[in-house]
Amino acid sequence: MAKPVINVFISYAHKDAPYFEVFKEGVRSHLANSSIFDFGTWEDSELTLGSDWDQAIQQNLGNAGIAILCVSTNFLNSRYIRSDEFEAMINKYPQTIVIPVYFNHCNMNAWEELTHKQFFKPAGDRYDEAARPDFAFCDLISFNKPMV
Repeated sequence: MAKPVINVFISYAHKDAPYFEVFKEGVRSHLANSSIFDFGTWEDSELTLGSDWDQAIQQNLGNAGIAILCVSTNFLNSRYIRSDEFEAMINKYPQTIVIPVYFNHCNMNAWEELTHKQFFKPAGDRYDEAARPDFAFCDLISFNKPMV
């Protein structure tokens, strides 16, 4: 018997792309191991050349059962994300489960509507700094830098 499909829309600010690449691969890896559901993920790097990007975003947002928001200062400063993605989730697609992730340091109370959503904040035994109130996903990432 086929597993039910749940589409996951992931919203992020392009200025956070280096962190997002790591995050996206982790999310996809975890979702692929579900024995209950088949998860399909979509984010805007999957737009095809020449496509109407706004139409594609709106279509994938409308098809989503879950929306993951990678909340950062860059995310909160995006007019498009706020008006065309987040407000659409709240107003047009209220059945969508919205999961905000404290992605990078920011004022989590900047958007009134967002303050009503329970945020995911990273934690774990290895992260002795995770108890800090401003600990974010970006604090878990260290990039390999060439040694000089």
